[in-house]
Amino acid sequence: MALKEQVFELHELISGMVESIDALYTAFLYNNASIVEGIEGGLGRASERSTALTEGLMAEKKGEPRAGLYVSVPSHVGRMGEGIASIASSMKAKMRENVLFSDRAMSEIEFMFGWVRDILANARDLVLAPNILVARHMAEAEAALEKMADEYATRHEERLIEGLCAPKASQLYIQMIDAFKGIAWHAKEIAKDLGR
Repeated sequence: MALKEQVFELHELISGMVESIDALYTAFLYNNASIVEGIEGGLGRASERSTALTEGLMAEKKGEPRAGLYVSVPSHVGRMGEGIASIASSMKAKMRENVLFSDRAMSEIEFMFGWVRDILANARDLVLAPNILVARHMAEAEAALEKMADEYATRHEERLIEGLCAPKASQLYIQMIDAFKGIAWHAKEIAKDLGR
């Protein structure tokens, strides 16, 4: 497969992730398990394709040096897909067990959805058109997201200590926050590779 085709496939995989985040956000707002179940099947595709794409890019690198920039991208895409699957799994457990989040936790998770969606959209665009300015922006956005996620986790611990949050809600909340951080980190790594 030529470099151009592989790059377009990476773009399509990340586009699917942006759509998945949008769908999960809607499911989160409306507590709709059927939306979550509807997207789970497509989430495994990134992980399945990452090995084949990496091998294809390694082979392409011999004739097209620019392919070397993309060699690590498929594995990061696969890991972002795993992060989105983790969010979906946490949401299913939340809905299945009728776990309620506090208003503060709800707004923090909503904020994380928006932030990660923007980072993924930038990663999707960067795959087609590597740009050092977009890469820098993504690195800054990831650092800010990580800092905010850590602050959210600290506030969450305080809510748990005060008895404002149930242990099961706490576990699911932390799993989601960690997944958002992981997705952003892998997107930043893509930016680091392509923004040279």
